[in-house]
Amino acid sequence: MRSHRRKSFTLIELLTAIAIASTLAAFMLVALYGATQMAKMSRTRSQVGRLNEIIMAKWEQYRTRPLPIRFAANAAPKVAAVQKLSVLRELVRLELPDRKNDLFNPLDTNLDSSVSLRGNEPAVYFAYRSRVKDATRRASDAAGYFDHTRWSRQFQGAECLYMIVAETRSGGVNGLDHFKENEIGDVDQDGMKEILDGWGKPIEFLRWAPGFSDPNPTFNQSEIQRRDPFDHYPGPDLVWNTPSTPSSDDIHQLTNYDQFDGLMVDISDDGGLEPYRHFALFPLIFSAGEDQVYDIATDYVQVDNIWTLYSSDFPFPGDPLPNLGIFYHHIDAVPNSALNGIGVQNLANDPYLWLPLPGDRFWQLGKYRSVDYYDGNDNPIPKGFYTDNIHNHLLEAN
Repeated sequence: MRSHRRKSFTLIELLTAIAIASTLAAFMLVALYGATQMAKMSRTRSQVGRLNEIIMAKWEQYRTRPLPIRFAANAAPKVAAVQKLSVLRELVRLELPDRKNDLFNPLDTNLDSSVSLRGNEPAVYFAYRSRVKDATRRASDAAGYFDHTRWSRQFQGAECLYMIVAETRSGGVNGLDHFKENEIGDVDQDGMKEILDGWGKPIEFLRWAPGFSDPNPTFNQSEIQRRDPFDHYPGPDLVWNTPSTPSSDDIHQLTNYDQFDGLMVDISDDGGLEPYRHFALFPLIFSAGEDQVYDIATDYVQVDNIWTLYSSDFPFPGDPLPNLGIFYHHIDAVPNSALNGIGVQNLANDPYLWLPLPGDRFWQLGKYRSVDYYDGNDNPIPKGFYTDNIHNHLLEAN
């Protein structure tokens, strides 16, 4: 008897095969995506680690750094200590800038010459300014013309970080030699380069990030920059209304004070809001992480006539107007709560500065964004937390 062989599949068999293949493909895509994300995280951690080594090597030098100013021989010890701390902070600001206002500050003439570095600026300060001029120069510019408003503020911290690394040499090796060409870019196309993380976002930088600290870290915050437990903070949410003042006994129990203020002479630079609340600070180098949203306050701006916080997640409001954002001062030349004639907040050259917000609240740089924002197309950018951010404080702790 002659047998017949089937030469085709039934529809059910085909659909079953397709479903199995689709399922396997989906698993493979998920695995591939996960592997890709892990590779990006690994690259970013490596980058942040390299940057941390460069910046912390500079940071540690300030503990014993000779200052370019002589103090009066008959000055009282506490007065001399205050002046030394002020000059040291100004030196740190000029050598480790994290915003364009550190390099191009139109309010510089208002400062007290007794603690000013005017005329004694470090050489690297002028090197940074020259880099900005060269990077933003156009072929059509007349000789000697310079317009620093071409430098966008959106990623100014990342661009300052790039300049710091570019001006660093150790053992005859330039800091940029530790990074490949594809790790460097200019995301906002303003001529100023940034070091890019695994997702192609600029790696940001804050010289002083007091808000990136919490007695009870819950949002991937600092593991090395802790507020002192004796300092009576009113809760983990870090929203202060009427801050409390510690007792004199608490002052002597501080265990994590500012490492550059050994005599603890910095009592209060915030108009009495938070006396004695000064703790060890470390530079913050951070990637936006997998969600590519920074969620960290890096500046303080006026939006719709209301002072608010700003992060690099959206273009700087009003840019490129020159007089925007925080201007650090050598001393508190104008009260922190006052505004000058052009509406710029005058703030002391104080690493722990407090920023007033609507509703009698106060915030600090380095803390997560407190309000929602809108991008250029009026799409909401909700406030959030930086749980996925990759930063150097965690690496230092490990």
